[in-house]
Amino acid sequence: MKDLEIEIHCPHCDSGMNVMLSQIAREETVHCRSCKKPIHMKPDPKPSQEEKIRVIKSLEDINLSMKKITDAPAKPEPDRDNGIGNNKSHQNL
Repeated sequence: MKDLEIEIHCPHCDSGMNVMLSQIAREETVHCRSCKKPIHMKPDPKPSQEEKIRVIKSLEDINLSMKKITDAPAKPEPDRDNGIGNNKSHQNL
């Protein structure tokens, strides 16, 4: 799987920098390019309020889409000639 790059902000100087998700997963220490202070990468087990709202909105969108699919009227099956003489054009012979 391809490693993804995300932007983080230094907790010391708020400067933005990019890190790889694998660095966070391995809990590596990186140094800020601006202030040079160490930043210990560690996954945050608690999502922010903004992240919670975004996830809830996504789930609501999925739920609405599923409701549209399940509430849609069923399309009737087309009549098919199975070759056993059900075709009306052959019944008058």
